[in-house]
Amino acid sequence: MKFSFKKSHIFIFLLIFCFIKIKAQERYLDKNNNKWGIIDPKGNKITSGLYDRIYPFQKNGLAQFVLSNKFGVINSVGEVIVSNKYDIIYNFQDGGIAIFIIGDKWGILNANGVEIVEPKYDKIYPFNAGIAGVDRAKKWGFIDMTGKEVISPKYDGLTPFKNGFAIAMMVDCDKISFGVLNLKGEESIPLKYDDVFDLTEGLFSVGVNQKRGVISLTGKKITPIKYDYINEFKNGFAIVGIDEKQGIINSKGEEVILPIYDEIIASSIESFFTLKLNNKKGVFNGKSNIIILPKYDYLSDFINNFATIELEKKWGFIDMTGKEVIFPKYDSVDFFYNGKAQVRLNGDSFNINTEGERVP
Repeated sequence: MKFSFKKSHIFIFLLIFCFIKIKAQERYLDKNNNKWGIIDPKGNKITSGLYDRIYPFQKNGLAQFVLSNKFGVINSVGEVIVSNKYDIIYNFQDGGIAIFIIGDKWGILNANGVEIVEPKYDKIYPFNAGIAGVDRAKKWGFIDMTGKEVISPKYDGLTPFKNGFAIAMMVDCDKISFGVLNLKGEESIPLKYDDVFDLTEGLFSVGVNQKRGVISLTGKKITPIKYDYINEFKNGFAIVGIDEKQGIINSKGEEVILPIYDEIIASSIESFFTLKLNNKKGVFNGKSNIIILPKYDYLSDFINNFATIELEKKWGFIDMTGKEVIFPKYDSVDFFYNGKAQVRLNGDSFNINTEGERVP
């Protein structure tokens, strides 16, 4: 994935994060000459209408202005901090720096107007976690907020850093390889895989010859590369697929549910899964490692600690341990609310409690 800015996004980008009123100043448009100036909260002019445009003042009390189609920066009392010589100056980011474009090159200014990164890059991506992607001669790397190249531009593609890592891509003739970089610029997962996906929880799915395995951010192999697909980890579990069957692995790479099921669906309840096999349904409770083998014709999600079950056109309930608290004997049932559920049997409708006793 390569980084890019589109020209159509320039003004949208400039306005992001800057709709914050600074008490010491506001912009105004002088209707006499259609130019922009600055006023204080009482409406007194700090500067007359001088500029073609002034963008909203930011947290640091600075604002971009445009004059003669060039960008500069002024402060809250109208002093010019950066003269109008740039083609674009983007908003100041945390740390008091702003990305600029002059000609076809990108650089960085600080809040004093000093170019801490000279215009030498073809593109600079917005800073995230203190670092930014840079493009030079179609190669990508990263710089920190001082302008130091943390990772020199040598990769053909980089994702933004997230949770301390970035996925990198290299192209060698017709071969495309992926790996993972840490914040030190080290290849914690070597660039030797056909693709790499973030599975969350510090784990990654890597592909080789259309098969997948799991590797940690430190490069440790968690599973063999044998699966057709691996879903994201949630609460320490991930659904895997192999040979048109599904199973579940934990974050250690152990197959806690063998890949023998037709379908596995993650429940809205943490670490609960519905298991489907031969049109029957069961449950895996990852918290307590309880498995209810598929035997029900229907099994709902758990609501208020109970799920409805259907077996041979009769309905009942199981609890979160898998116990049949209400044997399937009713024609239909509703969910439990406030300890009661409405059920129907032989045309009669009434309420039961969680013990199966008839109640008002």
